[in-house]
Amino acid sequence: MKRVISLLLAVLVACTFAVSSFAAEEPGNFIKSPEVEYEGNVVSAWFTPGEAIEILFTPFMNRDILSKDARVKIEKAYCSILEIPRIDKLVGGFDGIFNGNTANLAVSTLFDLSWKMGELTRDATIVLGGIDLSHFVCLLHYGAEGWEIVNDITIIGRNIQFTIGNLSPFAVVVDTTGTSDEPSSPATGDLITAISVCGAIALGCGAVYFISKSRKKAEEI
Repeated sequence: MKRVISLLLAVLVACTFAVSSFAAEEPGNFIKSPEVEYEGNVVSAWFTPGEAIEILFTPFMNRDILSKDARVKIEKAYCSILEIPRIDKLVGGFDGIFNGNTANLAVSTLFDLSWKMGELTRDATIVLGGIDLSHFVCLLHYGAEGWEIVNDITIIGRNIQFTIGNLSPFAVVVDTTGTSDEPSSPATGDLITAISVCGAIALGCGAVYFISKSRKKAEEI
């Protein structure tokens, strides 16, 4: 019995180290995982010269409520961020808006914007709130040609105002220099790894238990 317990503990310890090592190797360009981060909301939106419209804000963690096409698009946007070594490789133009070390750039918020009535037919002015702007660098928009920097951003207190002609995923880019938050591994990969390891632990424990029971029966016979 002591051997069985020792073996179980060995499997558990080995799998624990495996989880840590897999998570550490996971690439990350996010301040916090978009799988668990809910930040931001639409304060107001309108067509010029003042026609109010309803714009829907959907964080990445709630992408299941989006239409199939919108969900596929935001997941592609998410993957495109994971596949690059640094945020400044995602889109050009940071030299004109940021004078610091671009290696310290990261995404703090990933979300989708959509018009309740369908596709935009003309430019709309949108004001977003509920987003930490203390280290704000720029707002990115995932359009038909991929990521692009949204121009003519206006910061009004704690809100961001901008004008856009089409809606899809957006990402807030911040400078992590001098902050306690560092770009971290997204939860998606870590969660998959954790589930896999838990499965391995369960299988290992089951196998050990089965072997021990078989031996006990054999001894009784």
